[in-house]
Amino acid sequence: MTAFLNSSRFPSSLSSLSSLSMITAITLLSVGCGAGSKQSETKDTTPTEHFGKVNSCTDGDTCSIKLDNDLSNLKVRLIGIDAPETSHGPTEDGQPFGQEARDHINSLVKGKAVRIVAIDTDRYGRTLGEMYVGTVLVNVGMLKAGLAQTYIWDKDDINANTYVSAETKAQKDEKGIWSLDSFESPEDYRRRLREAAE
Repeated sequence: MTAFLNSSRFPSSLSSLSSLSMITAITLLSVGCGAGSKQSETKDTTPTEHFGKVNSCTDGDTCSIKLDNDLSNLKVRLIGIDAPETSHGPTEDGQPFGQEARDHINSLVKGKAVRIVAIDTDRYGRTLGEMYVGTVLVNVGMLKAGLAQTYIWDKDDINANTYVSAETKAQKDEKGIWSLDSFESPEDYRRRLREAAE
């Protein structure tokens, strides 16, 4: 700080400033620099949005999107839901309502313009996000149809109450998977297949 107060280091027009004016000017500069530093350290928590058209969905919660802004495809795993599994090979038929879930989501989104609100990335490199067709949230639409279960990792990522309410209503109305006497969750189904393969 002593070096900055040495008037010989400033142009002659500044050397005539009173000591008080000089200290005020330096304080303002220091505060300004500090504010800039803090601002640059602030993390942007705004979710990333992607726009494109849906190529197809391989099951009730995973779709391939042709992005508008480049030539690449984005693989999206719909966050907050877990749809019944489709066939995983010639000896495995998949879960009840697995095909129906895949057909239903394709009828909702295939070939349509969508907006993806990207929240995270999973271990397979897929974008975890919410998919909108216009103002319709497809993730919740799958729950309303009874063709998915809620699968919420972090309640802060999405409006969990909206998801749970949609599932509760489908259960009450006995739609899709909720019309069955018993239903193995997709997570338990995948675990069972993994254990059988070991």
